[in-house]
Order: sequence, then structure tokens, then C-alpha cells
Amino acid sequence: MVLVLLVLVCLSVRPYYYYYISYYCRRGLTACPTLESEDQLRLLNFQHNTIRTIENVDGLRRLIFLDFYDNQLEHIDNLAALRSLRVLMLGKNR
Repeated sequence: MVLVLLVLVCLSVRPYYYYYISYYCRRGLTACPTLESEDQLRLLNFQHNTIRTIENVDGLRRLIFLDFYDNQLEHIDNLAALRSLRVLMLGKNR
């Protein structure tokens, strides 16, 4: 009964409700990893790392939410290509 209900709920959800999310929080990153074949990515979380520069995000054309809270950012570049970006979290940086 539960499985049938779950299948019906999944089938009734429209595709625009799916958010592709990548969490890179608390991984000890010092730089942004290269994200290949992630053109559907909507939310990207880099909280609580030691990243100094925003990079490798210019190919994420559908990105809506980008979180760099609690890093070591010294300057912000490479965001002009992110035309879908609506939320940028930069608190607790340098």
C-alpha cells in the first residue's frame, strides 16, 4: 500500500519541482571542484570550508542558489554567467 502511494505521488509531481542539489559542506575544501555535466544543477552548497576564490561555477547556467557561508573568500568573481542565480549566501567570510 505504501509503495503504491509513493509511486502515485512521484508520478504526479511535475518536473519543475525537482531540484538538483549538490552539497559540498564541511569537506575541508580549499577550492571549488570542477563540476562537469551538471548543467541541471539548481542548488550548490559550499558551507564551512576554506575556499578563497569562487571558481568553476560559470558553466552552471540553471543555478538558482549558491551558498559560500563560512569560508575564506577574499574576492568574488566569475558570477556574471550565472543569470538564473537568485540567492547568493556569503556571510562569515573575510
